[in-house]
Amino acid sequence: MDPGVNHVNISNARLPEQQEVLERISARGECPFCMRNFAKEHKRPILRGGVHWIVTHNQWPYEHTKYHLLLIPRQHVMNPADLHPDAWEELGVMVRWIEGKFGPGSGGFVSRFGDTEMSGGTVSHYHFHFIVSDGPVRFRIGTRE
Repeated sequence: MDPGVNHVNISNARLPEQQEVLERISARGECPFCMRNFAKEHKRPILRGGVHWIVTHNQWPYEHTKYHLLLIPRQHVMNPADLHPDAWEELGVMVRWIEGKFGPGSGGFVSRFGDTEMSGGTVSHYHFHFIVSDGPVRFRIGTRE
C-alpha cells in the first residue's frame, strides 16, 4: 500500500452517512477495503470468503437495487492488471456462487479503477459491484458533471 495516499474520495459520496464514514477513514489514512481495516467501518457481514476475494453487501446500496454486492480482493490492488491470475479464476467461482445463491436472472457486474477523481469511485482499492435491480440503477463511471 502507498503511504500518504488517500484511499477514499469523499466528494464522490452519495449519502450523508457514507460521507461521514469516509471522512473518518480519510482522517486515519487507511484503505477501508484492506482486510486489517475492513471491519472498522463496514457493518455488513462477509457472505463468502476465499483465498483472494470476499463477498459482502454494499453498505450503501444504489437506489433501486434488489441486491448490491461487493467483491473485494483481499490483496490491496488498485488496478485490474495488479490481480494475480489465480484471483481472476477465483472471481469466477465467486460470481457463480452469487448467481446460485441469489438467482439473479439478470443484473450488472461492474468495476471502476484508477484515480477516483476520474473514475467516480469512493474507494481506490479495486473491487467489483454485482447488482440486481428492481428498477433503473445509475452506476456512474467518470467525473461528476
